[in-house]
Formats: sequence, structure tokens, C-alpha cells
Amino acid sequence: GDPAAVPLLRATAVRLAELDVPPDRLECLSVLAVALLGEGWLREALEVVEEVLAGLDLAVEPGAVEPGRVLVDVHRVLAAAGDPRADDVARRAAEHLAERTARIRDATLRRGYLSTAVARELGRVAGTVRT
Repeated sequence: GDPAAVPLLRATAVRLAELDVPPDRLECLSVLAVALLGEGWLREALEVVEEVLAGLDLAVEPGAVEPGRVLVDVHRVLAAAGDPRADDVARRAAEHLAERTARIRDATLRRGYLSTAVARELGRVAGTVRT
């Protein structure tokens, strides 16, 4: 982590709110939460995650640049805090991965998607769901 990234991410999130780009703002906030966590600022990271979760509850697509990345990032912070909501986010990650994968009809393209870093991380998060 780079502590210099935190103010830049905060400023970017404000600007994306001004531009009314909710998916990009959520993605920026999720990266901010992970950056805060990386700096050891768990309380601040959880505050940002609260904002992200509120946005996800409004049915905003979870990230435009890397769909699913928001779910992975939020799960990372919640799991680090021992927050039981990490299970719900893991379920959402599993659903997101299954839906995205099901939409890709071509087997080669589907394998390509499943080999991406985000898809692998979604699979890892999905694997943490407690039944």
C-alpha cells in the first residue's frame, strides 16, 4: 500500500459523486477501503465499506471497470474486521460470478474470463461462504 493513494482516492470518489457515476464511485471507494486497511486503519476502512454497502443495496452495478472487484474488496475489509456481513458479501460474490459466467456462451471465452484475476478472487471469496 501507498499512503499517498488515500487522499487521491478520497478526492476521486468526491469527483465521481459530482459527476454522478455511481458504479465508478463504488469501485473507487472499495479500493480506498482496501488502501485504508493496508495502512492499518481498519475503523476508517469499515466506514468506507458502509458507504459501499449502501450503494450496493441500491442495486448499483458493483463496479464498471472491474465488475466484481467491489465485492472482493468489501469482503476483504469485512473479513479482516471479523464482521459477519462478510458471509453475505461472499454469497453475493458467488452469485455475481455465476451470473457473469452463465452469460458467456462460448467455452473459450468463459475459460478466459474465469482465468482473470477478478474472477479468481470472486471464486476465492465465494469459497468462504459458510453453509
